[in-house]
Amino acid sequence: MARKLTKEQQKKLILKIMALKDNLREALQAAKLTRVEYRAMQSSGFITESELTDAHLDYTDIVLASMNKLGLDGVEKPVIRYNKPVLGADGKQLFERQPDIAALKWLAERLLTMQQQQREAVVQDTIPAQYKLVIDARELEKSEFQAILRIAKAIDARKEAGIQPDTTMPIKASGKRKREPVSSNGV
Repeated sequence: MARKLTKEQQKKLILKIMALKDNLREALQAAKLTRVEYRAMQSSGFITESELTDAHLDYTDIVLASMNKLGLDGVEKPVIRYNKPVLGADGKQLFERQPDIAALKWLAERLLTMQQQQREAVVQDTIPAQYKLVIDARELEKSEFQAILRIAKAIDARKEAGIQPDTTMPIKASGKRKREPVSSNGV
């Protein structure tokens, strides 16, 4: 009969398999746990979100290393000339390394996506908090969304034309404009 794993051993096994394969079902089978028991370990804090994130990042690094090897180092393929294998001076078949085009394409797409995300993050980080406006578009009515879209287009057009916005509007730290008192005579 197999020895029962301790909770600590189960945790180590789960994190190891998640780091190698990123497959929870396989990790739970190896640790002899059900999903309910696993969720209990998570909700109690025995397995932390940080540990799972680290395991996932390890898996991502392994996949990326494999894709780099395929795309950049290439794979060994036999040298074929005139539909026949080319043999070396020693009589053995020659091989050459050829990059995997699909892996190269995946790497390029990943790199371009990362660069785009970094550019967007830089743009967002350059906006001071008192001027930043965050709106969940899912909570907007169609007309409200259209109004915001019109404003965004107007801002882009003004930027392209080189027109500077009126920055004299007083804004509180909360992001709301100060209301100027209005006299009864409208002045």
